[in-house]
Amino acid sequence: MKQVILKYMVMAVVGVSIVTFLGYFNSKKAHAAVDISAVNNWQAVCDPRRPKSHNEYDAIVVGAGIGGLTTAALLAKNHYKVLVLEQHSQVGGYCSSYKRDGFMFTVGVENVSGFWEEGMLQKLLDTLGLHKDDLFVLNKHTCIIGGKTITFSGLKNDSIEQLSKYFPHESAAIAQFFDQAEQAMRESRSADKDSLPESSAFKSWSNATYQQKLDEYFTDTELKTVLCSLLGYIGTKPDKTPALAALKAALSYFIFGGYYPKGGPGNFAEKLQQVIETNGGTVIPNSKVDQILVESGEVIGIRVGENIYKSSVVVSNVNAKILFSTLLSKEAIDQKFVDAIMSLKMAHSTSLVNFGLDLDISTISSSSLISDHDHGVTLSIPSNVDASLAPLGKSVLSVFVASEYATTPEYGTTAYEAYKKEKLEKAIQKVETIIPDFRKHIIVSDVSTPRSFERFTAMPQGALYGFDQSAGAKRPYFKTPIRGLYLASSSTYPGGGVEAVVAAGFICFGDICSGMKK
Repeated sequence: MKQVILKYMVMAVVGVSIVTFLGYFNSKKAHAAVDISAVNNWQAVCDPRRPKSHNEYDAIVVGAGIGGLTTAALLAKNHYKVLVLEQHSQVGGYCSSYKRDGFMFTVGVENVSGFWEEGMLQKLLDTLGLHKDDLFVLNKHTCIIGGKTITFSGLKNDSIEQLSKYFPHESAAIAQFFDQAEQAMRESRSADKDSLPESSAFKSWSNATYQQKLDEYFTDTELKTVLCSLLGYIGTKPDKTPALAALKAALSYFIFGGYYPKGGPGNFAEKLQQVIETNGGTVIPNSKVDQILVESGEVIGIRVGENIYKSSVVVSNVNAKILFSTLLSKEAIDQKFVDAIMSLKMAHSTSLVNFGLDLDISTISSSSLISDHDHGVTLSIPSNVDASLAPLGKSVLSVFVASEYATTPEYGTTAYEAYKKEKLEKAIQKVETIIPDFRKHIIVSDVSTPRSFERFTAMPQGALYGFDQSAGAKRPYFKTPIRGLYLASSSTYPGGGVEAVVAAGFICFGDICSGMKK
C-alpha cells in the first residue's frame, strides 16, 4: 500500500504545482481583505491502520457527486475506512439518470472526456480496476452551421480530415492547431512545468484566451464557431475563456473523443459506489448532513440529526457556498472568508428537456450529439450509442434550452408550470428544424429547469459547473482554512465537468494519503 500512497503523494504535488504555475491560488486581486485562493498548508493526520469505533472513520465524504465518489473510492481501495453521506436518494449529482415509461433520461451529463492515456478518467478506471469499454461508449458529434453538416468521430486525425474537407483554405493551419493543442495537453501532465521553455505549447496556451488562440491560427469565422461548439461545457464566451480551460474541457473532445456512460450516467456513479462498498466503505443516501463539527480549528466529525460520526478528515463534495454558510457554525470559520465565498459568481444554468420517442432516430443520424448553430439548439441522442436506454425501435433525445435562474419562477407556482411548458414548446420547435413532425413521435417528455437542478443537486442557482469559469475568476484552495476539511468538487481547481472533479478527487486523495502516520 505504501507504494500506492507514494504514487499519489506525487500526483497531489503535481496537481498543486499545476495550479501554482497558472497563478490560480496566488492572486491577491479578487478580494483585498480575504484571498479565498490562498494556500492552506496544514496536513491532516489520518492512520487507516488504527482501529476505529463503530461511528469513527478515517474520512467522511459529504455529498456523492463524482468528485466525492472518486475520493471515497480511491481511499476505500487503499484500505481507509470511509463514510459517504448523500442528501438525495441516489448518488451521482449531475451524473445521474432516471426512468420514465421505459426510457432512461439523463440529469445533465451527456459527454465525458479524459479517456486518453494521461486522462483523469482513464487513470481513475485503471486505478480502480475498471474497464472503459464496460462503462463508456464513444460519441459522434455533428455540427451544423452555414449549410454545412460536419460529423466528427471524436479522434484527432478524423477531426483534422473533416475540418479540412469543409475548410480547405485553412487545412494547413488546422493540422498545426491540433498538433499544438495535443502537445499542450500532454505537457500539462508534466511534473515540472517551470522547466518548460517559454516557447512550449503549454505556456502558449496558458497565457492566452481561447479566442486569441483561434485568431492566431484561423481567419474563417465559421471554422472558429465549429471549434467553439462545445464551449457550453465551460459556460463562457471564447474571449472570456482561458485557452487551457477550453483545451481540456472542450477541444479535447475533438482530439481524444467524448464518451457516453453505458446504461446512463447514473450507472457510472453507481459503479463507483460499488467500488466503495466492495472495499469496506459505507454509502448512505437520503442522509443530509446538518453540521460539520470543528474544535480548535480542526475537523472532528459531522452531525446528521442526532447522530454523530467522528473523523479528523471531512471531504466536502457540496458547493462551497453551502459548505461555509450552512454546514459550519459561525464560530468555526472567519465570516469575512464566508462573505468572500458568497460573493462569487455562479456558472450558468440551463433547462433540459428529455424526450422518449416512438421513432428510431439512428435511421436519421448516427450522431449522439448534434450542435445546430443555425437554429441555436444542441441535441443529445444517447440511444444512438446505447440502444438499451430506450425500448426496442424507440429513442431518447435531450435538448438543452437556454435559461437563467434569475428569470425562472419559483418552484411549484402556476407561473413555474407555464415556464416549463414554454421551454418544452421551444425545444420541440427547434428539434423540428432537424426532425420534421417531431412532436408526433413524442411518447413522454420531462422538463428540468434551473430550479429543478437546484433542488436535485443542492447546487446554488442550479449552476451546471459550480462557480463561474471565466478568465480571471477565482476558486478556493482544495484545503480549506479548517484543518482536515477538504474540497473535492467543482468549487475548487480545476473546476466543473466530470473529468475536472475526478482530478479534484485525486488531489484530495493524494494529500490525505501523505498525512498517514508513519
